[in-house]
Amino acid sequence: MSDVDVSGPCAQHYVVAIDGAKHSEHACFVDAIKMGLLLHAQSPESKITVRELSESKSEEVASGLAA
Repeated sequence: MSDVDVSGPCAQHYVVAIDGAKHSEHACFVDAIKMGLLLHAQSPESKITVRELSESKSEEVASGLAA
C-alpha cells in the first residue's frame, strides 16, 4: 500500500465552521466530518458546517450534522 501525496495541486482541504466562524482545517474529509460531529455533540444548538476549500471556490459539503 502506497502513501498518498496530499501536497499536490489536486489536494483538497476542508474547513469546519461553527455558526459561520472557522473552527479548524483538515486535509482529510473523514477527519473534518469527525470534528463536525464532535462539535455538534458538544453544542447541538450551533450550526456546524464542513466546507471544501479549493483555489477557485469554497463549497459546503455538509451542513447541520445530525446526531
